[in-house]
Amino acid sequence: MASMMGFMSSFYNTKSVLLCLGITALVCLSVTIFSFQSKIDVTSCQGILFSLSMVMLLCALTLSIVVPFGYVPWLHAIYAVIGAILFTM
Repeated sequence: MASMMGFMSSFYNTKSVLLCLGITALVCLSVTIFSFQSKIDVTSCQGILFSLSMVMLLCALTLSIVVPFGYVPWLHAIYAVIGAILFTM
């Protein structure tokens, strides 16, 4: 698994890989602190998470068909933020 991550990260520049590493570490830390301090059970949302995952998949397929030759930075950023929120849950 580590060799695959190293292989995939070799396609990106160092700054973006370190930025993703830092964001991932902060999200994991904040979710861990939230789960220790809260009485809310976020594991009971499996049906909602599955539905939102399917929506993300269908949006990705639609975007790959609609925008094949152009890069839309704001659309990519919105999709990334929604995906990060979804998978943090």
